[in-house]
Amino acid sequence: MWSDEGQSDRFDHLQKTWILARHTDPIFVVDGGDGEFYIWDGNHRVAVSVTHGLLTIPAIVGVRR
Repeated sequence: MWSDEGQSDRFDHLQKTWILARHTDPIFVVDGGDGEFYIWDGNHRVAVSVTHGLLTIPAIVGVRR
């Protein structure tokens, strides 16, 4: 999609930097109240993790009381 918008290298910086610093920049996941959890912040970091074959990712998880 970014290539179509003329930003083909937009993802490159994130791929290079986040893999090295992932322990300091967790994603945020929240309880949707419907039995599912949703990424609140960190979609691109999840994408980088998937493309690098990581099985885990640091996350802060918010749950409903």
